[in-house]
Amino acid sequence: NDTDSAQVITSMLDEKLSYKKGNPKGTCFLISKQGYFITAKHLVYKKKYVKIQQNELDQAFYTEVVYRDSLLDFAILKCSDGNAEQLKAPPYKLSNAAPGLGDDIFTLGYPKGDIVFTKGSVSSANGFKSDSMTYEVSMPANKGNSGAPLFSTNGKLVGFVIANHSKKQSVTYVVKPNYIQERIDNLQDSLAIDMRKNY
Repeated sequence: NDTDSAQVITSMLDEKLSYKKGNPKGTCFLISKQGYFITAKHLVYKKKYVKIQQNELDQAFYTEVVYRDSLLDFAILKCSDGNAEQLKAPPYKLSNAAPGLGDDIFTLGYPKGDIVFTKGSVSSANGFKSDSMTYEVSMPANKGNSGAPLFSTNGKLVGFVIANHSKKQSVTYVVKPNYIQERIDNLQDSLAIDMRKNY
């Protein structure tokens, strides 16, 4: 019945899994101390539950995919309240706007088992084929960088990586921060994500 199913799901989400070294399929990042994460939608595809690993705590756990947006390649994951209590609040704020042309940016992602710092600069105000919801950065991105947060030099979150150009080196596409905020604002009633309480 529904009660039994809910208990099984709750038990699964609270379960601590074995941390495994290896090459991750992508990156996600915490946006709220309530245990919400953002990642690229193509990483979760049609899955309802996704295993993520937290390197600092040397642990892994399941999250539920609570929102997916194919247009922006955007997904939101939620871990259990018990696992959320072990996570530190995100030390960054979401920027009100994308950085300007030529501005320096950097990302922290998992193209391999260890976190990798990569820097670059904004090369176009719009993304692939002049897509106005994304912008282009001159920065290499490998497979595991999908979903990685992008930061300005003052440490503000200015988007997240969704793709690179298959035929051009060091051309990467990033979702603009105002579209992240717009999606979160639209989900306030259903998910109650409150990024303002992080700081």
